Amino acid sequence: MALSRIALFALIAFSLLPLLGQPYEIGHVFITFQDSARGNRSVPVHLYYPADAPGDGVPVAAGTEKFPPVSFGHGFLMVWSAYENIWSALVPQGFIVALPATEGGLLPSHLNFARDLAFVIRAVQAEGENPASMFYQRVDSACAVMGHSMGGGASFLAAAENPWITALANLAAAETNPSAIAAAADVALPSLVFAGGNDCVTPPAAQQIPLYNALASTCKTYIEITGATHCQFAENNSICNLGEIGCAPAAISRAQQHQTVSDYLLPWLKAVLQRDVSAWESFQTLLSGDPRITYGQNAELRGDVDGNSEVNSTDALVILSYDAALPIPSAFQQRIAAGIGDANADGQTNSTDALLVLSFDAGIAIPFPVGLPTCL
Repeated sequence: MALSRIALFALIAFSLLPLLGQPYEIGHVFITFQDSARGNRSVPVHLYYPADAPGDGVPVAAGTEKFPPVSFGHGFLMVWSAYENIWSALVPQGFIVALPATEGGLLPSHLNFARDLAFVIRAVQAEGENPASMFYQRVDSACAVMGHSMGGGASFLAAAENPWITALANLAAAETNPSAIAAAADVALPSLVFAGGNDCVTPPAAQQIPLYNALASTCKTYIEITGATHCQFAENNSICNLGEIGCAPAAISRAQQHQTVSDYLLPWLKAVLQRDVSAWESFQTLLSGDPRITYGQNAELRGDVDGNSEVNSTDALVILSYDAALPIPSAFQQRIAAGIGDANADGQTNSTDALLVLSFDAGIAIPFPVGLPTCL
């Protein structure tokens, strides 16, 4: 019975392929950027990007589509090349993956690494504004910061310091110095936290669950892959494997673990970075009842300012009262401050949003994400 359920959800995941679109080939360049804000710190970066033909230095894929950049931080004593599973999954679906090759020594600075992760996103976006760059007019403003283990913890630090980052996702994230758990309280971005059920290097109960719980995000998801280990989130790596000596073995293969990550990460990124509602629906469908995982989620509905899990005329009245500076309960004020009342996602909550909520409640079609999770 368990095998048949797994086969069913594998079929659901396979059905997402048309949603994910025609895959691109993978191009690669190595660039060293200079961060003038940190004394011209050199930040060497491997960039993988959508192309029409695979190879080093090949042109970006023909067309006008802008690709969201995703920076990815490696684990302790690991290298960027251990994450081919990440760029080989994301790039064909229209993402630029930037892997900084910094802080790989015995005494890494977690804060510098976090700042590298944020900096390379800005650097790639600057390339998109540079007429002399191969990336000119091909880099989107929406972006995400990611990482594994130490790099996952650093991704929390990067997101906390840089609220312009659109989304946060990580694999078996580890606590850092300064504390990633403390920093999570300042992260209100859409967030996706992966953990491994058999991870004894960064056990979920001591690492990813506290990180997830501390997040201030109104759209966050925790996915624990049953039988997954710490190191299998990456390609086979001897340094990482040493850290698992004495650990219980994986209950699933590396390929199965990678596939499960991709099945969730790709539609989630398309949803939060490209506001793809169908991708979010597919993510939710796969999430519900998948025997490969256990999960937790907090996804507030846009427009639900009174917090009763419904969007209706009562919410519209609260928004009108807020816009008129009339007193409303502090809990409602906090939800509005978190952006839940911003029905048209323009950064403001006012009478226009109230009108949209009323239209939604009346069943009138509107081109805005009312009634959907606040990450869209």
